[in-house]
Amino acid sequence: MPLPKGYLVSPVGFLPSGEVRCWGLPFTYSDYYAEYLSLTGAAVGTNYLLGTVVPSGELWIVLTASLLNAITPTSYCTLGIYDGTTYYTAYRSRYLSVSRLVNWSGTLLVPEGWRVFARFSDCVSGDNLFADILGYKMYL
Repeated sequence: MPLPKGYLVSPVGFLPSGEVRCWGLPFTYSDYYAEYLSLTGAAVGTNYLLGTVVPSGELWIVLTASLLNAITPTSYCTLGIYDGTTYYTAYRSRYLSVSRLVNWSGTLLVPEGWRVFARFSDCVSGDNLFADILGYKMYL
């Protein structure tokens, strides 16, 4: 069942039996999700860090992320999901000082064929950008 475009917050329910349901459908735990994205020597302007594409038959659920520009201040950084055409924003942080770690926590669904992204604006040449993303994977 494809998810509605841009639907970022999930009505996930955990039943006493341990079964997980999302939109009333049962899901099975697959594995934990941990992805470390980095770009050293970024280009001037806006830079994207793209995660792995979610394989067919899975749904990944992101619970927390940390974003960092280790070299210069950034106007904003964004976390969200990308379907190959459109970027859907789940979180956007305003002006960041140098080496300020931005932490996000919540529920972000990443459907099959999509991926997580982190976007950093107003970078200067040579910036080092990092995103650490954690959650879990479910079989559909």
